[in-house]
Formats: sequence, structure tokens, C-alpha cells
Amino acid sequence: MPFRVAVRQGYITHNPAEAAEPLHNRDIAVEKNMFDIEQIRGLVATSGGDWRGVILIGFYTGARLRDIVKLRWQSIDLEKQTIMFKQQKTSARVVIPIHPELYAYLLGLSAPGDAEEFVFPILSAKKTSGKSGLSMAFARIMEKANVRGKVLRKREGKGRTVHSLSFHSLRHSFNSVLANAGVPQEIRQKLTGYVSAEMNKVYTHHEDAVLRQAVNVIPALNF
Repeated sequence: MPFRVAVRQGYITHNPAEAAEPLHNRDIAVEKNMFDIEQIRGLVATSGGDWRGVILIGFYTGARLRDIVKLRWQSIDLEKQTIMFKQQKTSARVVIPIHPELYAYLLGLSAPGDAEEFVFPILSAKKTSGKSGLSMAFARIMEKANVRGKVLRKREGKGRTVHSLSFHSLRHSFNSVLANAGVPQEIRQKLTGYVSAEMNKVYTHHEDAVLRQAVNVIPALNF
């Protein structure tokens, strides 16, 4: 809050805490984990249909599950090899270069004549939570692939069980792979959408080639 006030009063140009997501439970947040490459390969190999594409996009773009299933064909530019997301959580507009392996996968899909159509129409209509929701469906894919995380919090009352591994772990994997490859934090923030409007203006000097080079450090899954 002090940083927000400082921005409004003109003392600073952006809120340095903008990238921080709310921590509903600090202990749980610290223990949240990421998938390693072999686990992701297992998830891709085990999944089928639209889920395979959703997992690939999650790993190669760091996008959130809801943003991926709501992706429309008009947001995919195969000529420029970019994907554009408007994040539902932050309203940030993120343009991400398409990784070569993801590009090959997208070329194999049959794009409809109407660019307004969803890339994953069946999944786009499903809710995230609930027994028949997207999160539980992904949990079943994890179980089938023998990928298990720790239980961080058991369900109590109307609450839900929280695990160390979930679809959001793909976002952590994306960011971690880039960090381990030496990609600067500001580039990673640009790709994941963890930037304020003011910060985004500062980073406009990052050409497409720089962002593409960053994405291309992610290893191919060779599925």
C-alpha cells in the first residue's frame, strides 16, 4: 500500500511490489513446487486431445490455465510466431514468441475459418474448480503419469486440498528454466506479465529477437 500511495503522489514511477502475488498462506506458498523436465514429458505423453496442447502452452509460455483454455485463434500469429494473452487475473497484455516445438504442434492443428473460435473449445466451457473442473482433470493426468506432489493442506469443510504440484507449477517451471539459463529478471517479467503499465513502457526496448532468444532456451520435450 505505501508503494501505491507513492506512485499516486508521483514520488516513484512504478510499484516495485506489483509482481508479488497475494500469499493466502505463507507456508503453503513457500512450498509450492515446479515440475522437472521428465515430469513434464510424462504429463505430455500421458495426456491426449486438447490437454496435450494446453500443457505444452503452459510450459512454453508460462500462461495460467484459465488464460490458455480461453485462447482464441485470433491470438495466435503463426506467421510472426507469437501468442498474445490478455491475462484475466491482471488484465496485462503479454505477447510471447512461440517456442519451435510448440510451433510445430500448433501447425498440426486444424485452424478454423473463424478466428474468434476457441483453440480448445471443449475445455473452454469448463469451470476451473469442482469435481468435473479443469483442476481435477489435470490432477487425474498427473496421477496417470505417476507425478505426485506433497499435500500441503487437507480439505476442511468447504475448503479444498492444496498440493505442492498443480497446473500452476508449469508457470513456475517456465520461469525457473529461464532463470537457470541466465535470462534477466526483467525479461522474465516481460514474458510472464509480472509488470505494471509503467514498467512495460520501460521495457519496450526489448526487441522480439531478445524475447525469442529467451524462450528458445527452454529445452524441447521431444514428445
